[in-house]
Amino acid sequence: MRSLLLAIAVLLASASAFPDAAKPQMVKPKDAADFVDVDMGIKSSAGQSFVAWSTYKGKPVSFQVELGVKWEAMPGGPVTMSMGTVTLRSRGAESDAFVQGLAELYGQPSAKLKMAPEVRFTALSLKGTPGDIAGKPLELKLFFEGKGPRAEAYGNIDIARGRFEFHEKDPEYRSALVAALTAAH
Repeated sequence: MRSLLLAIAVLLASASAFPDAAKPQMVKPKDAADFVDVDMGIKSSAGQSFVAWSTYKGKPVSFQVELGVKWEAMPGGPVTMSMGTVTLRSRGAESDAFVQGLAELYGQPSAKLKMAPEVRFTALSLKGTPGDIAGKPLELKLFFEGKGPRAEAYGNIDIARGRFEFHEKDPEYRSALVAALTAAH
């Protein structure tokens, strides 16, 4: 009985982080010192591409995620990793609403921000196989190395659960990440 209660407690605790897969929402962490981790749903998945979606303050937010075709194995180390690219593409007003919401959650100016038409990240796979996102979850570290300051984030993909996690790596990258995602760079 005790094991059953423990299992139920663990399930309830993990469910609260993403309460309803059918209704993901961008929310501010309870503690301002916490990382801002945005958990989104996945729709329109095809091959190495999908739409990440959520809501922020009742409004729909979304963007297209495309994994590059070419991934290079990184030799050495106890874990198999590969290097490739991930491109986030704007879907118009819903993508603009995403960057505005993200900027607000990051405590950055957000008025009238527009998502850049496309933002390319260098990606390092930490777990999973980039060529098989439909088969198993994939954990990526994303590096923005374009014009402007360097920015980093985590992008975790779980097609089976219909979940894309856009997680903050470090609060020091907040303004650089907003700049990378917007037409301001």
